Amino acid sequence: MLVIDVPATLANLGAGYDTLGLAVGLHNRFTIRAGVWGEDDLVAHTARRAGERFGTPCPPFTVEQEERVPRSRGLGSSATARVAGLLAWRELTGAAVDEQAELAFLAAEECHPDNVWPARLGGLVVCGALARRAPVHPSVRVAVVSPAFEVSTPEARAALPSAVPHADAVANLGALALLLVGLRDGDPDALAAGVVDRLHQPYRAHLLGPVDAAFANARELGAAPFVSGSGSTLAAFVTGRASPSPTPWRPPSSRRASAWSRGCSHPPWTGRASAGRNSPPHRGGKMSILERVSEDLKVAMKARDKDRLQGLRGIRAAFIEALKADGSETLDPEEELAILRRLAKQRRESIDAYVAGGREELADTERAELAVIEGYLPSLAGPEQTAAWVDAAIAATGASTMKDMGKVMGALMKDHKAELDAKLANTIIKERLG
Repeated sequence: MLVIDVPATLANLGAGYDTLGLAVGLHNRFTIRAGVWGEDDLVAHTARRAGERFGTPCPPFTVEQEERVPRSRGLGSSATARVAGLLAWRELTGAAVDEQAELAFLAAEECHPDNVWPARLGGLVVCGALARRAPVHPSVRVAVVSPAFEVSTPEARAALPSAVPHADAVANLGALALLLVGLRDGDPDALAAGVVDRLHQPYRAHLLGPVDAAFANARELGAAPFVSGSGSTLAAFVTGRASPSPTPWRPPSSRRASAWSRGCSHPPWTGRASAGRNSPPHRGGKMSILERVSEDLKVAMKARDKDRLQGLRGIRAAFIEALKADGSETLDPEEELAILRRLAKQRRESIDAYVAGGREELADTERAELAVIEGYLPSLAGPEQTAAWVDAAIAATGASTMKDMGKVMGALMKDHKAELDAKLANTIIKERLG
């Protein structure tokens, strides 16, 4: 038996949009047992893909999860599963892989380095062309509140403008520098200035509720508040001015019981034991796309179509993960499409990464999976229809400047999410309001 603990992560941290991530003292625990492959969840799926990527197949295993990290709340829940899958593969195969290669693989799988890199490395991580840990003063703590509603990452991404004013970009650079100084020195004034953002939080506020009021209350208590990832979780840095919340920033740990004898390369977790629930994969959901995928899986298995089988298993695993997140038996059509589009985006980015790395054979595998995913997606509206929707949304919201872009996109997503090409809509909105 192998036990792997992986920390939750906070991303963006205010002014560090897509560049900063922080591991915190909340973790998911994954118990890995040797045997036949069980449900093809995200951990097993990642372990298999690691075997393909690095040329050493992973022996079969089953997974039990103790979850404390809320799903779809901007705390990197899926990143914990990705990291657990990679560590399980590494421990079970004994393969030695360069750390940078591991990070590149995780970034291609998760598409959010500012979540998955700190989940793998621990601590505060600067995510750019390279991953580098940065110092955090021991007086700095994090307070976190996770509301009982989700924010769709695709919807949050779509709310962002394709361009921002030069003054906003310069302001964020200054805030980012102050944020790093504040975290290094435990300087509450630098932290307060460093979490002020102009690139993403203002455009997403309509998705999160009364953020301004919550932030004002936090500042009155001496905290430095920000949105974690795309939300809905709100977090705040605190020092001596507010009551701290313990945050042991450690990398993920793994340890073995007697079932596997080889030692592990990470120390065991030393924080509090998990109090989360055990969440086995859901098996009984009845959804139109899930039913189709299940039937297509049977056909692919009989035909021994390995490429199609891999893509179908990835889709099914993503749906099961979503069902487990809210404990329901069904997903509505918008949720189904959002999951499929996320998977398609991951595959496209993986293709680009593998092509850039000269691994054309792996890029071909990704292309085959992308073709399977796209087979379940509806056609998106073209330029003429999208322009008509944009004009109607602008009229309905009273938008007149680029600052209103988030409102327009929010209205479009509400009415036309299933058929909307967000990138095309962003371009048209910019033409209309720019």
